[in-house]
This record gives sequence, structure tokens and C-alpha cells, in this order.
Amino acid sequence: ASIDTLTKIVNPVSGWQSVTNAAPATPGTTEETDAELRYRRATSVALAGSNQVDSMHSAIASVDGVRRVKVYENDTGAVDANGLPAHSIAPIVDGGTDAAVAMAIYIKKNPGVLQDQPGTPVNVAVTSPVTGNTKTINFSRPVYVDIAITVNVTDDGSLPGTAAQEIEDAILEYVDGTLLDSVVGFNQTGFDIGESVPVGRFYTPVNKVLGEYGGSFVTSILLDGGSSPITIDFNELARFTSANITVNIS
Repeated sequence: ASIDTLTKIVNPVSGWQSVTNAAPATPGTTEETDAELRYRRATSVALAGSNQVDSMHSAIASVDGVRRVKVYENDTGAVDANGLPAHSIAPIVDGGTDAAVAMAIYIKKNPGVLQDQPGTPVNVAVTSPVTGNTKTINFSRPVYVDIAITVNVTDDGSLPGTAAQEIEDAILEYVDGTLLDSVVGFNQTGFDIGESVPVGRFYTPVNKVLGEYGGSFVTSILLDGGSSPITIDFNELARFTSANITVNIS
């Protein structure tokens, strides 16, 4: 709200005759959707557990701003299929500040375990809140893979002039995991670290927009100019931006 726009006393208070706001209001946080709540709960239920990988995953996922987490573990005595050294862990984190993520890892990491960095490496000196000792925590950011999406739609004459923008917005909300609610029987959480990207998944957000109008339909959807799935390696994360989304309506 702008200055001097909050002028109504909703609940009468003795002695109050008028009210106004001398400064602009600070916007709050958008209400959490059911899908977001379910995802947050699923990533935090192991927070108090003693299993290092599950507990660390939950601790990192609870850090403000963290969007995606993978904690890989090689508990064998040899290099594994992902190239992780023996007896190592490899947290890969999208979002959150380096310092906050490092502290979450420090609190949950078992002593002596090797910290591998198969993604983009991040190294942070962490001071223990208990002993005051300093330890370097190593983790990774995912290797981002930018994907171009082209959507071709046949308009039956019912689509508004805003349809292309609505489709673009729906795609971005879908990959962010905020488009669909928990009652909808489709994948709701977007794409995870290490998850490949099939073309078929994008019919969901596009058809959600088209379904609000007449009989318009999708002619084709292309990823990087083709119809084949985009393979994402274990340390990568597909990334989508408005600059890489093209919607053609004819």
C-alpha cells in the first residue's frame, strides 16, 4: 500500500478517530501452496534423524532460498559409477547462500568423511557454534544446462492476445514446481538435479492455459530444436528462462 492509503479502522479501538500509514507497506510472502507444503515436508521430515545423508538433505533443504538438493554418497571402498571417491559424500545444492548451506552441511556431516565436489565447487570456512573451531566445508552448485523451448500452437480464434505470455509464465511456474496443486494428478515439483527432461512434460503447462479457452491445440513442442529428451547428468540441473522460451501461435 502507498503512503496515506490505509485509512480504515477495521476493528474499533477506544480513543482512535482516524488512522493512516506514514510509510509504504512492505509486501509480505505469498501464501504457500499445497504442493509447496508437501515438498517442504518431504524434504524436512528426516531433519532430526541420525542417517547422515537423509538428515543432511533435510538440513540443507531447510535453508532459506534453497530450491533443489542432492546428497550423493559413496560408502564403498572404490570409486563409484559417478566418479565419487571411496567413502565420500557430495552435496549438490541449488539456491541458498554459500555460508548458510555450508553451516547446514557442517552440522550434519560425520567426522572424517571425504567431501567431493562433482559440480561447480564451493569452499567455505565454517566456525563451529559449539567449539569455535574452524572447518572448511566443500560442496557443489549444479552445472546448469540451459534449455530452449519452442511451443507451436494452432489457434481456433478463441485465444486472447496475452496467450503467448500466459503459456510462457505457465512453463516457468511448472519447472519451478508452483503451477500445479497437490490435487492435480501430474508431476508438481519441476525438475530435480540429475533429472533428464522429456518433451512430453511440457504439454501439461501449455494445455493448462489452452484449456481455459476454446479448442486451440498444441501443434508441437521442441527442446533445443528437437523432440528427443535432454539428458541431464547426475551433477547437472536443467535451467529455463523466459529468454529461452518461444511461443508461436498461428
